[in-house]
Amino acid sequence: MVIPLPAVAVAPTPSRCALRARYVLFVFILFLFAHAVQQFVMLDILGGFVTMLLASVGLFTLRDGSVDMQCLVTWGMVTFLQGIFAIVILIDRMVKPKSPPMFTNDASKMPDGVSVTKWNFISALSLLGIIALWGVSITSFIVYNKTVEEFENMGGVHAPIQPDNQLGSERGGVQDYGSGQLGSTPSARGQQQNTFTPFSGAGNRVGGDGDE
Repeated sequence: MVIPLPAVAVAPTPSRCALRARYVLFVFILFLFAHAVQQFVMLDILGGFVTMLLASVGLFTLRDGSVDMQCLVTWGMVTFLQGIFAIVILIDRMVKPKSPPMFTNDASKMPDGVSVTKWNFISALSLLGIIALWGVSITSFIVYNKTVEEFENMGGVHAPIQPDNQLGSERGGVQDYGSGQLGSTPSARGQQQNTFTPFSGAGNRVGGDGDE
C-alpha cells in the first residue's frame, strides 16, 4: 500500500524539545513492546509483529543518546495510522455479540479457560498499546512543530540562499545580470576583456633613419 505524503522539511539536528521528549518516547516504546507480547499471547501474530516492528523503529530513532529527526517524523506518521487501525479493531471486538466487556469482575462472561484477572490484564495491555501509538504520533507532531519554530527563530531552517554579491563584484559583475551595464553578462565581459589596441608608433626599421 502506497500512501502519498507531502514533502516535510526536517531539521538536520535534534532540537532541545526533541531531546527532552526522548524519555517520554522511550516510555511509549516500552508500552509498545508490552502490547506486542500481549498480541502474541492472544495469537494475533500479524498485529504483534507490526507492533514489535514499530517499537524497534522507535529504538532506532532514539539511538546513540540522541533523536533522529527524519526517523521521528516518519515514525510518528506510521504510528498515527496504526493507532487508527487499533481503535477500529478494539471497537469491532467490543461490539460483537456475547463479547465480554473490556474490564469486568463477572467470571461468567469470560471465555472458556480465561480468568477475570488475565482478561483484565490483557485488556489493560491492549489499552496501553493504543495509548502508546497515539502518544508517539502526538509527541512527534509537537516535537516537529517546536523544532521548526526553534530553527526558524535561529534562522537555520527555510532561510533562502542569497547570491554572494561581493564575490560577483570581484569577478566583473557576475551577479549583475540584467543591470544593463557592460560586464553584466558573460558575452559583454568577453568583449570587454578581449579589446585589443594595436601599437600606433613608427618603431625602428632595418636600414631606416634609425640606423644612420
